[in-house]
Amino acid sequence: MNFYETVAGKRFFNSQLPHLITALSDIATALKNPTPMFCLEQEVPPDFLESIYLNRHDPSTLVASEAIRTYDADIIAHQGRMRESLSSEAWEQVEQYKALLDAKGAVEREQAFSAGFRYATMSFVAGLSTPQSTSQKT
Repeated sequence: MNFYETVAGKRFFNSQLPHLITALSDIATALKNPTPMFCLEQEVPPDFLESIYLNRHDPSTLVASEAIRTYDADIIAHQGRMRESLSSEAWEQVEQYKALLDAKGAVEREQAFSAGFRYATMSFVAGLSTPQSTSQKT
């Protein structure tokens, strides 16, 4: 007697095998058309990652928070009071000092961004990789 002639064989070929084929077909369809893991509320430009990696992303395009607007207003008011009370030579020194601080701050932000980007990338890759066994049983 052949397998297909037995009760188990008939059950396998008439019921289980068609279900298995349907399941495999569904898996193949799902793999061809993956659904997004999550939906973004905002449109992401196609060159977003490249602009961040090459440090061409301008955070000033984001909406300023209330705290930043408050600081901006206070700083502008303080600059006005300083300009009125200082001589032109002293004001020039203040402007040079400010330019030096701005340049140093730009370098520090670039360094912080680079370090953060590297850390985020390494964390992402570490999460995708298979952990290596650090201890072996002897």
